[in-house]
Amino acid sequence: MLVLTPLPINTPVSTITITPTSQRTSTFKRQCVNIEQANIPLNKVVSGTILLFTHENSPDVLFDSRTGIEYKLPTLDDGGMVSPNGDMYAYIEHRQHESLTHSTLWVTNAKAEMVSKISLEGWYGPPRWISNIRVILSTIEFGTLLVINPFTGEKILISNELPMLYTLRSGGPWWRVEYSPDLEWAAYFYVESGGERGTIVYDVVTKQYLWQSANGDEGQPAWSPDGQEVAVIGEGELYLVNRSGSAKTISNEIATTTQNPSWSPDGRYIAFWNGEGYSGNNHLMVLDRSTGVVTDYCIENPYPHNPIWSPDSRFVLVNSNLESGAILVDIHALTAHKIENIPNSTIFGWMNSLP
Repeated sequence: MLVLTPLPINTPVSTITITPTSQRTSTFKRQCVNIEQANIPLNKVVSGTILLFTHENSPDVLFDSRTGIEYKLPTLDDGGMVSPNGDMYAYIEHRQHESLTHSTLWVTNAKAEMVSKISLEGWYGPPRWISNIRVILSTIEFGTLLVINPFTGEKILISNELPMLYTLRSGGPWWRVEYSPDLEWAAYFYVESGGERGTIVYDVVTKQYLWQSANGDEGQPAWSPDGQEVAVIGEGELYLVNRSGSAKTISNEIATTTQNPSWSPDGRYIAFWNGEGYSGNNHLMVLDRSTGVVTDYCIENPYPHNPIWSPDSRFVLVNSNLESGAILVDIHALTAHKIENIPNSTIFGWMNSLP
């Protein structure tokens, strides 16, 4: 049985300034792929279960691309995430009773069958899997998080005092404190008394700063599947920061903004957008960690949502706009297809299908 041990509450350390340093080891290449103009069904090119966000006041859908069967989630979905092994989906449901909010953590399989259901009093943010047996939820107190094993029901609160943590609720960043899978270091948005703001990577055990940006970047960090590195954005560029605090610069090649880094399930690739930001000209790029090569596939998108990886780490799926449509990129075969629209839905996750 997994035993969750709460971390100690840390004492704030004095404010320091860290100048982001890194070594640039990546090389770039442009490998433009032609997007097939004919829309094709997903089952013609891939397999697996696709999570669909429905543009209606109804439960979201798990769509088995192999059989074409749709499975509705048990309740309305207020935000969720696929498990690292691709087998489960965890999401939060909020219910209002008089002036009180009640939350329920649901875990389902690829047929929307309930695996676990845990009721929680109060408001909790969408879950993030930090392993295949633990999820972490943000609480109403910004920076305090709840860790749950949804299969045993064990819970702990993490309430570390993080130096310069941004806690205002109006006009600020909307991403939470992001802990590593071992819960020993965190990435979060900070604000200094003088107004400087950016991202900090912080060791909550040794109470040391590992890395800090200094220009107001608000891009959400992304942890590697093994928890040994975190992808963060600073100065418009993408950095990979490890536990020692050393960083590698991955971009910027063509423009001033990098957004939405997304690790492949096997940890070999990172897909991200490089360009002009939301509503601008952005290119899909993929870093191959084994070679250090960043490939620009010349796929442009004014709405750079998070790239979605297939469970086998071969395909990247990107939504072409907010309403409908998607493009599937095969990074091995160097092909791209327009995916046949699924009415009133947006793709936002990819799971393994059940037999």
